[in-house]
Amino acid sequence: PKTVPKNKPAVAKKIPKADVVLSLPKGWSKREDGPRVVVAGPDPKLQVIVVATSQSKLDKAIAASWRDVKPSFAGAPRDTIKPPTSKPPFTRSLVQNYRVEANQVFRQAIAHRYEGLSYVLLVRGPLAEVKKRAAQLREVLGSLRPKGAKAPTVSAKDAKTPSKEQLTALEAFMQKARAALEVPAVQVAVVQDGKVLLSTADGFVDYTKKKRKVTTKTHM
Repeated sequence: PKTVPKNKPAVAKKIPKADVVLSLPKGWSKREDGPRVVVAGPDPKLQVIVVATSQSKLDKAIAASWRDVKPSFAGAPRDTIKPPTSKPPFTRSLVQNYRVEANQVFRQAIAHRYEGLSYVLLVRGPLAEVKKRAAQLREVLGSLRPKGAKAPTVSAKDAKTPSKEQLTALEAFMQKARAALEVPAVQVAVVQDGKVLLSTADGFVDYTKKKRKVTTKTHM
C-alpha cells in the first residue's frame, strides 16, 4: 500500500517587532501590545498603533496592518498622499485618509520605509479629540523613528537649493494635502539666503461659500 505523506505543521509567520522611539506629550502613554506599540492620548480612545511589517509596498502594508489590528474595518481610503520627500531616516512615505464615520471616528494611516521594514502608524479616535489634540498628535507622529536610527540633524551645510521640479512637487503636495485634510486655506513660502524660491497659496477666505480665493497677499 502507498504511504500518504503527512502534512508538515504550519509554521507561524514571525511578525517583526515595532521597536521605535518617539516623543510623548504630557498626559500621553506608550505600551507594547505583542509586536505592536500602542500610544494613547489623555483620552485613551485616541490611539496611534505602530505596526512593523516586511511588506515593501506601503499601501499593502497599511491594508495588512488594518486587517491585523481591526479586522472589522474595511474602509477604503478617501485619498492617498505621497509626500515628495520623506523625513530622514525614512526613505519613502505614504499617507492615507479615510472618511469620518457616522459615529465621528477619525482614521488615518501613515507608512514609512526604513532598512527592510515598513513602519505603519494607524491613527484612530473621536474626531473632537483629534482636533483638540492636533498639535500633540503631530508631535507624536513627527518624532517617531526606528530604534537605533539617528535623529535627523539640520545645519547650513546640509541646505541644498531645490530644483524647479521639487518646488512644483511641493506646491502640488501642499494643494492636495490641504484639500484632503479640509484645511480652509494655507500659504507657503520657501526662502533661501534671502531669496524667495516659492511663494504660493491655496484655499478660500470664505471656506463655506468658496468664492474668495486666498492669495499670497491675504492677511492670515
